[in-house]
Amino acid sequence: MIKDILNGWKNYLIENPVIEEVAKERSKICATSGPNGNKCTHLSKGKFTSMLRDYKLHEIEGYYCSKCKCPLSAKVRSKNEKCPINKW
Repeated sequence: MIKDILNGWKNYLIENPVIEEVAKERSKICATSGPNGNKCTHLSKGKFTSMLRDYKLHEIEGYYCSKCKCPLSAKVRSKNEKCPINKW
């Protein structure tokens, strides 16, 4: 899992258009996963992650998953990461 998150951080820093498209779809699911377009109940604002700018995916900027504790800017950009509640 650490290797996968590091891969996500690499993809956060070095943009890959294919990865960004996947990350965009994943972030939409996290930010609007409820039946009424509500945010996922595991989407949490963090102290550390709130300092990170995500210039591409504003809907998850500064958020982490409270279920797995991963910062979403990296998690959604990692090829091997999965949503802990199987949303993506």
